[in-house]
Amino acid sequence: MKKNFFLILFLGIIPFLFVCKSSAASSYRLPVGASKEEYYFPSIMSKEEILRSLPQKIYPEDYVSFFPDPRLNLGTKLTIIRAFLVEVKDGAKTTRYRTLAPTVGQFLVEKEIELGEKDRIQPSSETPISNNLQIKITRVKETEIIIEKTIPKETVLKEDSSLEKGTEKVLEEGRDGKIRQVFLVRREDGIEVSRKLIRQETIVQTQKRIILKGTKLPLIAIGTATWYSAPPMTAAHKSLPKGTIVQVTNLSNNKSVQVKIADWGPVGAEIDLSKDAFEKIAPLESGRIRVKIEKWIP
Repeated sequence: MKKNFFLILFLGIIPFLFVCKSSAASSYRLPVGASKEEYYFPSIMSKEEILRSLPQKIYPEDYVSFFPDPRLNLGTKLTIIRAFLVEVKDGAKTTRYRTLAPTVGQFLVEKEIELGEKDRIQPSSETPISNNLQIKITRVKETEIIIEKTIPKETVLKEDSSLEKGTEKVLEEGRDGKIRQVFLVRREDGIEVSRKLIRQETIVQTQKRIILKGTKLPLIAIGTATWYSAPPMTAAHKSLPKGTIVQVTNLSNNKSVQVKIADWGPVGAEIDLSKDAFEKIAPLESGRIRVKIEKWIP
């Protein structure tokens, strides 16, 4: 009977002898290098009194155990393993945590910090946790953006001998084009770091604007040209005002010369050229040649 009494008493005390632990690190092995503190207290103090008497604050993440249980009034040893302090910079936000997780990856799970498929973390998930460890999370996001862009029409000038020089005529108005471009934009922590063109299509085809530019000089007359002794590169004409510049073209060889009207005349010819001007389009011995006289437009 006495034997059974002590057996019952022993079995009743056994649960109180087991360590009373905090739940902060119950799912991990305690990490190497964590700070460990031990305190001894007499039997007259309760668990609450012991914790209030400590010089430093106990955090929920700290590992705490009593052995034996203070309720047995046998005296107790308090063991505290301090959680590591970890700083996480997540994008533009910085947060400080306490943890007894062994690795960075387990720490992220513990704190329910989720990483996107393209997010980056430094140091790596396999890195052991240490006190004052700094963790940098770069949030990476890739999106497609669509931009429609107008392509200005090209203007093309074409010479037209049927139009007088100095005049222009629009042959075709043309049309601006339009393209659609798809870019893959990569942002890190909300800041764009790259933009890559991945697709392009033409919505409206560009059409050239065509302008005809006149090359024809206004015709003054067709007639005979002679030469006489006059100032260089000048001519005489019966009706054109002095100072007028004309182009004289030899109809037999298409050679041309520009001269300034500086005199009145001649008699028996349409225009009288200075000697040097005549020589540019015909030999002097020709005397008289058939020419076309046009108003010169630079």
